[in-house]
Amino acid sequence: MDAKKVNGSGNASKGSNEWRVKVGLAEMLKGGVIMDVTNAEQAKIAEKSGACAVMALERVPSDIRKEGGVARMASIKVIREIMATVTIPVMAKVRIGHFAEAECCRRWKWTSLTRAKC
Repeated sequence: MDAKKVNGSGNASKGSNEWRVKVGLAEMLKGGVIMDVTNAEQAKIAEKSGACAVMALERVPSDIRKEGGVARMASIKVIREIMATVTIPVMAKVRIGHFAEAECCRRWKWTSLTRAKC
C-alpha cells in the first residue's frame, strides 16, 4: 500500500521516523481495546486489565448523554497525570474547530488526537 494513502498526511515516506511511529502505534493497538478514562486511577486499572491504550476524557459518553452537553477535552492536568501513571498510549479528544484545544496538544508535542463532533 502506498505510504501517502496509509499515513493520511502525504508527507512521510516508508523509511521516515514519522512512518515508523504511525505504523508502530497501529501495530500496538491492533486487536486491543482502547478504554475511556477520566482520571489516572481509571487509566491504571485499564492498563492492568489489558487495554492497549486509553482515551482521556472530561466525562464518559454515557454521562454526557445523561446530563446533556458536549464532550470537551480533558484538562491538561488530568492528561499529564494519566500519562505519568501508565505506560500504554494516552489519547486526548479535541473538538472539531476548537483550535485552542488542538494547540495545547501540539504545544506539548502530544501526537495522538481524536476529533469529536460538538
